[in-house]
Amino acid sequence: SSAAAHLAGRDDGVVTVAAVLERTGDFAAYLDEAGDEAAIAALRRSRSTGRPVGAPEWLAALEASSKRTLAPARRGPKPKALSSEDQAELFSALSP
Repeated sequence: SSAAAHLAGRDDGVVTVAAVLERTGDFAAYLDEAGDEAAIAALRRSRSTGRPVGAPEWLAALEASSKRTLAPARRGPKPKALSSEDQAELFSALSP
């Protein structure tokens, strides 16, 4: 596994460990560190929803580049669009 390669500090033919070890140093100590509980909770929620986790600006850029909606939408039924006949009827009812 990749964790075993990082703990051993040696590439294993699948994983190259240098980049991670440069950032973490002692990998075993890194795994023992306390994590950011809010970030961990967000990652766990995202795992069940399938949505990416990140800053709103990053999500907006990702949505623009992928042309997909990724941020959660407002819950509940969507408002019905009024037809032009309904709009005309509403306008005439409200006009003096």
